[in-house]
Amino acid sequence: MKKLLVLVSYLIILSSCTNSEKIEGHWHLKNEYLGERFISLDLDKNSDSVAFFDKYSFKDTQKIRHYSKEKELITGDCGGSFEYKITEKKIHLKNVQNYGDYFGKKIELTNSHKLKDYLNNLLVNIDLPIVKHSKKNNSLNFENDNFIKNLIFGKSKETTKIEFNEEYKIQANERFLKLEEIDEWVESIKNSTRDEDFDLLKFRIVSDKNAPLNFIETINQKIQEKGLKKVFLTYLRQNEKGTTELFEYLDLAKIDFKGKVKIQDLVE
Repeated sequence: MKKLLVLVSYLIILSSCTNSEKIEGHWHLKNEYLGERFISLDLDKNSDSVAFFDKYSFKDTQKIRHYSKEKELITGDCGGSFEYKITEKKIHLKNVQNYGDYFGKKIELTNSHKLKDYLNNLLVNIDLPIVKHSKKNNSLNFENDNFIKNLIFGKSKETTKIEFNEEYKIQANERFLKLEEIDEWVESIKNSTRDEDFDLLKFRIVSDKNAPLNFIETINQKIQEKGLKKVFLTYLRQNEKGTTELFEYLDLAKIDFKGKVKIQDLVE
């Protein structure tokens, strides 16, 4: 994580010093160690220039800002000890702080590309349920919400390893949780949250559509029993013309699970 933040920081510095018009946009960056994964980077050009590392993510988003008018940078003065080259929609960062070369390309930011970003660096594979009608759902915008806590429920990508042979795994940030560890995880979140921010906490469950519903119900109960009532289940919106929102969220505090078998049953 540290080296990725360094990468983003230097990109912001350079964006204020060279060709900021060319570097703004949505980028996918890779190096020799990332394999099929990538780092997403979003740079906006406005009075207060903003950059996001993994802006469209079910994990923590990193935000860095600098003020172009005053030339004030969070990360320090302009400069860098590495080669930098940008050609149209491609970028090359040479040996960033001895972490190797990063190569990137600018991506058109469509909903399909946003979804690819969200699924990119997860430890599990998920096929999201799709919602066709919005009677019960909330079109909430959880992007860059510091009070969102995510639980991802799917099949591990490391299925060839013995320790990951279980059919479904629970991911919280960069680690797996067992069901019996959910209580402790929620308590740690409560203990690290200021009293005045407690009501802002929200939990987003992101689950494979074929996951057992009773598992989702148990997780919801464990969170709600801790006094945290804002628990949402994520659905992919049906592709509609003019729609910019990618997800809709079902408020599980309002749902009766009785008689339901599948995740899709909750919205039909």
